[in-house]
Amino acid sequence: MERKVDPKTKDTISSRSLLSLSPSTKEAVEGISKKGDKKGFQTKIQWAYIGRKEIFTMANVSAVMGAFNQYSNLNANSLVPDKKTMTRANYLFAKVRKAYKQRILMRLLRQRSFWEKGYVFNIEELATFYHMPTAMVSAPSVSFVEAIKGGPPGELPLE
Repeated sequence: MERKVDPKTKDTISSRSLLSLSPSTKEAVEGISKKGDKKGFQTKIQWAYIGRKEIFTMANVSAVMGAFNQYSNLNANSLVPDKKTMTRANYLFAKVRKAYKQRILMRLLRQRSFWEKGYVFNIEELATFYHMPTAMVSAPSVSFVEAIKGGPPGELPLE
């Protein structure tokens, strides 16, 4: 059995212990290793859905969250909203507390306050945000030509 020493943690890693991992754990370890090989950037995503009470619908919030869910992975991290930034208030002066939370959130959004650390994205993940994978993406430099299949000309010799 071969033993290796991790230079960062000074822990001993045995090759047998890596082989005994379940496939999902092994995939997660490989993903972490692959992500760690690239340069990381501290990132914060801020967005707000603001609308009058008559037109505000939670369906629009769900649509935006669905767009972020395309980056989720069962064996890795996913993008989730910070519960502290939600303006819900269900009990004891709910309307007053909700209005207070909304005013604070608007002030923080205007100031672009980064009250939490956010996420660390590597260069590949950041590129995915700037070039979001959608079905509607088209290549403007490629022109398509419509062609009609036809039979051979009538005066073609049959020899």
